[in-house]
Order: sequence, then C-alpha cells, then structure tokens
Amino acid sequence: NMTIYRVPDKSRRLVIFNGIAVNKETVAEIEKLGTPSVLVVPNCCHRCCAAVWKARYPEMMVVAPESALTKTKEVVQVDMSTQEWSKMDGWSKWIHTHEIDGWKRFETILEVELDVSGTGKKALLVADLLFTMEHVGDAGMINKLLDWLFDSSITIPNDGSIIVPKVARISRVFAIQDWSKAELWYRNFAKEHGSTIAVMVVGHGVPVIEVDKSEGCRKALEGVADQLVKPRW
Repeated sequence: NMTIYRVPDKSRRLVIFNGIAVNKETVAEIEKLGTPSVLVVPNCCHRCCAAVWKARYPEMMVVAPESALTKTKEVVQVDMSTQEWSKMDGWSKWIHTHEIDGWKRFETILEVELDVSGTGKKALLVADLLFTMEHVGDAGMINKLLDWLFDSSITIPNDGSIIVPKVARISRVFAIQDWSKAELWYRNFAKEHGSTIAVMVVGHGVPVIEVDKSEGCRKALEGVADQLVKPRW
C-alpha cells in the first residue's frame, strides 16, 4: 500500500509514504490533492520506486529511517533521516516518529496529525512492522505455503470489533531482539496514545480503523502486545 498524507494546513503539501510508481492518470489524481513534497521510504525493502518519484518531482525531499539510509542511497538521493525531518520547523507539528523497544532498527513508525479541529486524532503509518492480510481459506497450494511461511494473514472480524494487526513470522524470527521490551512498548503506547489513534495504515493489508472514537485503536495495539507475550516460531 502507498499512503498519501496531506498536511492539515493551507499549504496542500503531500507526504508520500511508501511511494509506488503509478500511471499518469493516477499521478493526475494525486496532484489534485496537493503538491508531493516529501517521499518517505519506510525501510530498505520498500525503496525500489523512490527514484521514479524523485525524477518526477525533483524538488521533492526524500527521507528514510536512519537504519535504511545506506541501502536507500543506492537507488536515490536521500536528503535526511525520517527522524531528522520530523524535527524540522514546519513539519514537527504534524509529523512524529517512534522507535519500538526490543526491535531491530529496521523501520520507524510514522505518526501524523489528522486535523486542526481539536480532536487530537492521529494516524500510524507502517510498512512491514505489522500485517493485515486477509486469510483466504481456499487459496492455492503456493499461496498456502507462503501463508504458512510468513504467517502474516488474519481473519477479518465481521462482528464490528476492531482489526488486530499481525506480527508476522518474519518479524518474530529476524526483527525482535527482546520480546519483553517489545511487548511493554506496545502496551504503554496503547495505554498512553491508543485512544488518539484513529487509523493504522500498514504496507500489506487493509487499514485498521477505529470503531469507537473514545477507544481509538487502543484494543488493536493491545492485541499486538498480546502476540509478544512469549517468543515463538
């Protein structure tokens, strides 16, 4: 998924998160929303289309997490890290970054302000930290094998409850360094900020959208923490 975030001021600046090369018709639709100003490369595995965006918009700023700078610079000029950008004047009011304790510094969570009306609602943008790929019961043999290998699919609830993202096997095996710290980070974040998160957008799968404005995405974040109670394959 590519996510387009328009800063909620009068500038009509667009942040392109996880940019994907698109056709001219889609480019025209995007430009109706505003001016592509910043391209966020979420991690080194999602850098392949960055050069296409930079060529289309030479004035666009390109940022990437500190952990992905070296790999990203192999395909496109990078102006600064995502963390540095989030502290810049004109951006720090709208953009915030988070690093998960106990997790290898592979990707930085991006938190963006959704409006200026005083609701305080925000969105979380991630690429590969969490998955919400819908489980398909009658998938073919290859898809079943991939589903088992990555263990990244979920069953979308149909009872009105909030979607809980999946910590995929690839993260459990290769990214988590300290399960207790990772669990505690998600529990604390859910407690302190969960009610203000209106939506969580992931790189693979459907977005997690609050079903109760007073709860926000707290239960979804707690559900992620529940998956980190103990190490498992």
